[in-house]
Amino acid sequence: DGLVHADTAAKEAIDMKRLWALGNWSRFVRPGYARIAAESPDRALLVSAWISPDGKEVVAVAVNEGTESITSDVTGLANLSGFSDKPAMAAWETSEVLNLEKVSEGVVGSRTFPARSITTLVIR
Repeated sequence: DGLVHADTAAKEAIDMKRLWALGNWSRFVRPGYARIAAESPDRALLVSAWISPDGKEVVAVAVNEGTESITSDVTGLANLSGFSDKPAMAAWETSEVLNLEKVSEGVVGSRTFPARSITTLVIR
């Protein structure tokens, strides 16, 4: 199966979790964005980040491949120099129960990444 499974007997299309996982990057990392350094102090939390061409937005995608939730300070995941002391941040999550759903909006700070989830952080 790929991103969508076609059930010909039931005449319906079933979206696979892979579809939503891919959306964590494809929906937010736009053409022209440049990859920037990003890292996590926890080995189970894999982080990648991009900055917009105008330097006003950072998109960080965190994959928690572990079986336990991880709490981390978002300011340490990617270089946010040039942003205000408390930039705005919105988070979208794909997990066992969520399909790329917006889960929070506020200022950058500490965040809990659920077990076996992908979280996209958009920082402005």
